[in-house]
Amino acid sequence: MENPASQFEDPFRTRDSTAWPPDRSAEEEHRSTKPAAEPWWPSAEGSAGPSPPRSELSNSGANGNVAPRSQPAEHLLVLLQAEQVLAKRLRQDVAEWSQELHRLEEACRREEKVARREQAEVQKLETERGHLMQQLDLSQRQLAELRLEHRRHQESALLISGARKQQEEAFFLQRLQEEYSRDSEAMEVSLTKLEQASFSMEGQGRALQQATQEVREQAKAEQARLDVEKRELQALQKALLSLRSTPPSPSAPTPGFGGGWDSPFGSTPFSGVGPEAWSSGVSLVDDSPWRRSPAAAGGVGTFRDGV
Repeated sequence: MENPASQFEDPFRTRDSTAWPPDRSAEEEHRSTKPAAEPWWPSAEGSAGPSPPRSELSNSGANGNVAPRSQPAEHLLVLLQAEQVLAKRLRQDVAEWSQELHRLEEACRREEKVARREQAEVQKLETERGHLMQQLDLSQRQLAELRLEHRRHQESALLISGARKQQEEAFFLQRLQEEYSRDSEAMEVSLTKLEQASFSMEGQGRALQQATQEVREQAKAEQARLDVEKRELQALQKALLSLRSTPPSPSAPTPGFGGGWDSPFGSTPFSGVGPEAWSSGVSLVDDSPWRRSPAAAGGVGTFRDGV
């Protein structure tokens, strides 16, 4: 006989029941060990009894005897069995759901423990963060103080080094001043010597100027004398030419101082024979204009005056 429970679908069972499938082995063992319940049908006397087999019912129906209908009883039996199966499945599902709920509660408790532990850790971290922030603020203040102190130390070091540098510069400037003073003294001495040398050179220059003036005056005097002599010579040449151009008379004496210088040679200046005797052609009583030179007029006598 086919199991009537298989005709009904479990409404609590989903298509995807692989997550927690119900245990069917115990139910199958129970069904195999339990004898099949025979349906009871009401008899004619009103007492309940076992239902006759279907063959008999069919035969009685075929013979014309009216048999009681067994369809509602079977339907009720199937319904009862289905209800039993459903109740059993419901109990199993409830047990499984209770187990799952227990497991979920355990998981929730574990999660709560983890959450409390994490919250405690978070609080601890917050506390540590607060301490670290306080330490950071303190470190920043200390750093600012250290920077200020470092700046002060730098300023003091700069002042000390500046004082040392100033001392060194003062010593260097003092040495320079001493050297400059020595150089200035040497320059003053050299300037004094140069002034003395310039004074001596000025004296020498004045002496040279005087000597030059004297030499110039002497040169002018000599030049004047030379000019006078040149004019005298030209006058003499002119007189000589004039004398040569006029023929002398036989009775005329030879011009000259004595007139007898040329007699030993046996010739006269105009004879053209023998050497010509020197004669100025000027007598002591001759007072011609060409004899009056500026030097003679000024009272300066030449080396020929008075001959």
